[in-house]
Amino acid sequence: MKRISYIVLSLMLAGAVSCSKQNTGLNSAPGGEIRFSAGFDASLLTKAETAYTKEDFAVYGWNTGSTVWSSASSLGTNIFANEKAVESSGMYVTVDNKKYWEEGRYHFVAYGPHMASSPATFEGAGSSFKLKFTDYTTATSVNDLVYSEFATDKIKSDATVALKFHHALSRILFIFTVKDEDKMSSLSSVDKIEIEPISISLQNFLTKGSFSYDGAAASWTGVSTKGNITNSSVVKSQAGYDAYVLPQTLADDSSFSLAYNIVFSSGDSKVTAGPITKENIRFNTGTGGSWTALEMNKQYKVEVKVNAYSQEIEVSQPVEEDWGTASGTIETK
Repeated sequence: MKRISYIVLSLMLAGAVSCSKQNTGLNSAPGGEIRFSAGFDASLLTKAETAYTKEDFAVYGWNTGSTVWSSASSLGTNIFANEKAVESSGMYVTVDNKKYWEEGRYHFVAYGPHMASSPATFEGAGSSFKLKFTDYTTATSVNDLVYSEFATDKIKSDATVALKFHHALSRILFIFTVKDEDKMSSLSSVDKIEIEPISISLQNFLTKGSFSYDGAAASWTGVSTKGNITNSSVVKSQAGYDAYVLPQTLADDSSFSLAYNIVFSSGDSKVTAGPITKENIRFNTGTGGSWTALEMNKQYKVEVKVNAYSQEIEVSQPVEEDWGTASGTIETK
């Protein structure tokens, strides 16, 4: 009888140990889940909000133990590799590969939006570390491309890692207006005239280059491969229609093409004219016929004025602005 009781007791203790191990596994670590906050550098976006409004970003992370980042000769233990992070209750958390704070020093970098096939590569470690996008192509890219500053030497007590993002590309923002709308409306008894763009494409833009960021400065090199950016790469935002391009000085033959409708409204009635197409429209180069170079993290507003009756258009000279000035927001999907 004593032997049976001993066996039962042993089994009960083994079960308790097993449950204890399972619970520890679920809780994973004493520091809680690694989470991120995300925003843009306000000093470079003085007229725009700084909240990160993209759907997600991709994060990389390493742990170098007790070695501080500036002295690290290797990246250490990999924690995150192109992990998608999404917003959850005001913070960003990884979707699949959740990690929890352990001892040691953590280091992070991110880009956005997340891509299944990551464009990011890395060189060196510690003070020689670089983030790179080699042979990045904008002709097939729908979204803006952003990168974060390096967030280094984070420890368990930090709990949340703050990521500060920057735009790696230039943004051309197309604004559509009706030329002399008030005058035309009064002559035709039309209450409202609107332009509804259907598609925009860019011709003869440089579409390929390599990006490098070392923690202090970012740059593009080898910008080349003249090509077209199709409609799939031009997206509608709150401000207008966005095209994301590599920083470059546009050539004399750089142009854009449009397809759009003109909508005439009178009360509840609407009449649509279109689609109307305009091919190979040259940008207004302004006095002297030269372009200002398109810079990284800058937006260039181009106003397209449409005469609703003759269908002729006028194109304004591009105006350089802080990213997001026209809409009051900094980013669109």
